[in-house]
Amino acid sequence: MKHVLVALLILTAFVSGAFWLLSDDRLHPNIQAFITLTHPSGDSRAFTYLLGLQAPQGQHPEIAGETLLTQVRKYENTVTLTSTDTSTHEIYTGDTLSLPEQSRHCSFSETHCLRELFETPSPTQSPSPEEQVLLERWHQFIQLDDYQVLTQPGLSEYVPPYLYLTAANRISMVNSIRQANAGDSLLARQQLLANIAALRYLLAAEGHLIGKMVAAKMMSDQIDVLNALQQRFELPPAPPILPLTVPEKSLRLPLARELTMITNLYQEMDSEPELFDPDLPIPPWLARLLFKPAISTNAMLPIYEYVITGSEIDPVDFISHVQPHNMPVIKTNWIRNPVGTILNRVALPDLHVYAIDMQDLDVKIGLFNAFNQSPSHSTQSVLNTFTNPYYPDGSPMKASIESHRICVPGPAKRNELRCLHGFFNDTSGSPN
Repeated sequence: MKHVLVALLILTAFVSGAFWLLSDDRLHPNIQAFITLTHPSGDSRAFTYLLGLQAPQGQHPEIAGETLLTQVRKYENTVTLTSTDTSTHEIYTGDTLSLPEQSRHCSFSETHCLRELFETPSPTQSPSPEEQVLLERWHQFIQLDDYQVLTQPGLSEYVPPYLYLTAANRISMVNSIRQANAGDSLLARQQLLANIAALRYLLAAEGHLIGKMVAAKMMSDQIDVLNALQQRFELPPAPPILPLTVPEKSLRLPLARELTMITNLYQEMDSEPELFDPDLPIPPWLARLLFKPAISTNAMLPIYEYVITGSEIDPVDFISHVQPHNMPVIKTNWIRNPVGTILNRVALPDLHVYAIDMQDLDVKIGLFNAFNQSPSHSTQSVLNTFTNPYYPDGSPMKASIESHRICVPGPAKRNELRCLHGFFNDTSGSPN
């Protein structure tokens, strides 16, 4: 009898151990909440318009976008969300609007870029046909106020034609410069301020991480042109630009989408015989023994929440937030989830750089306001009274001063979103 009891205990322990090794955890409620954020609440004329922004002249972007969205949804229903099939990029096979010449698309970080932009568009020079089409589409797009991403998050999802949006943004700025050169500098300023207001809305509504960074860069460029316009034409102070709101800065929507993609990927890898090699399948039970989707996803949650929090707090709090001792680490589970532990270590991108971008844009707004409110003061005198939002008690480093830009210190060595570009003609041309 004693031997039977011992055998039963050993069998029970073995079964319990096997069950424990093969079982997965429940998906964390916060991850479920993130997945819910990726579900569109209705239609979006703005998103379909953006999808059709590349349609050739003569076609309405919204109609072209609706047709494209239908094709995208058919594609989504025929492949897994984790498919790496690149045919998604070939969904749009029709003609496209020719992009204008790239000569006006120089980077503002280049010393002569802004100066050339202000000198090239003469008052009598009209936009090219392609530029005029994109300019009209830009004005139409920024008037739409129902933007939300309508496609499903996946590795091979169709990405909106952001290249055309950035080209339209640049053309709108060049057009404002043309208006100013023609004598309507205040009207040009009004249009730039309207563009900035529209881009603030896009920042808050954008669910694509790529789109969020594109919107931040476009808004940064608009602020640069506004600052250059103020300096070039010696305009009275413009209305101050308000600091970014939490929804505008937040990476919650984009990172919810990124984490949902990972969740979908890991779920489809669950008990997958081809976990390692399609030509060398393994038993499903062995795949489950080595890899647990929920444990893997849950382990990444603290990283995503940390980055989201970093994007939503004030710049001064962000400095302490990104100190190494405050950064979370990915939880490991070598016994129950060895493959997931390895995947998490090699697959997680450096997400905190995106939070830095959002904080830097907020700091740039403060820098613009400082120069805007003191148009007659020298560059150095403005910087002497400027309080860097990252270091309100005094910056450990001085600003970098050049003839075409001012860059203030922050958590990264150099980030263009933290630089204000314009015409700082009273500088020595070398960093201070």
